[in-house]
Amino acid sequence: MRTSPEGEVEITAGFLKHRVKANWKFILENECDGYHPAFVHTSIFGVADSMIGKLYGGASTALTRDYGNGHTEIDLRPEFRKRDAPMSWFGTSEERLPDYTARMKTAYGDTAAREIMIDGTPHVMIFPNLFIAEIQMFVIQPLGVDDSVQHVTALQFKGAPDLNRRLRQQTMGSVGPAGFLLADDSEMYERCHRGVLARNPEWIFLGRGEKRQRQDELGFTVGHVTDEVPSRGIWTHYRKLMEPA
Repeated sequence: MRTSPEGEVEITAGFLKHRVKANWKFILENECDGYHPAFVHTSIFGVADSMIGKLYGGASTALTRDYGNGHTEIDLRPEFRKRDAPMSWFGTSEERLPDYTARMKTAYGDTAAREIMIDGTPHVMIFPNLFIAEIQMFVIQPLGVDDSVQHVTALQFKGAPDLNRRLRQQTMGSVGPAGFLLADDSEMYERCHRGVLARNPEWIFLGRGEKRQRQDELGFTVGHVTDEVPSRGIWTHYRKLMEPA
């Protein structure tokens, strides 16, 4: 993750602790589901200035990816590269963060710095419980079959004080005690959990986009951002782990 002038990421001292009445598997499955944002998060996307909502529409060029072993990703870089605007992923611009921009250009050169600032940070679920959500890091702690805690902290980049201030502010606004984003997600986690408990039907269909998924140049399975490639990857790996047991 080369998003800081000194190439290092630090974790803030304090974690936000959020408890949800759902099995941890439904949390990690939904973290890299690109279908739900356009519906679940419509209200917050409507007031945000980052154009996030457009990343998850039917016309989006963003991808879902299965890295194997339960590791999955939503790859938004194709959309950010189309915009060709540094810091678009963060809802800001070079002009609003001049010190960070100057430090990045000094560290990497004008061309490489521009590429890094266009691509932004990853949206990756590392099986079984580590989620890097662009500007935050989540650690999912299962307490029981129907009880989980998410520990969340803002990413902080070494040598980027002006960027870090905005990272903390956006983290509080999305997943803090009065945040908008996590409130929506928590409701979704719990509804998924309750839906499975209904046991009617006795199975869940995870075939969205199955016929159009493909292999990328590195051999990983990819699909459209709204396809269930990550969910299939997570549950396939989970089954491999559990069947021998």
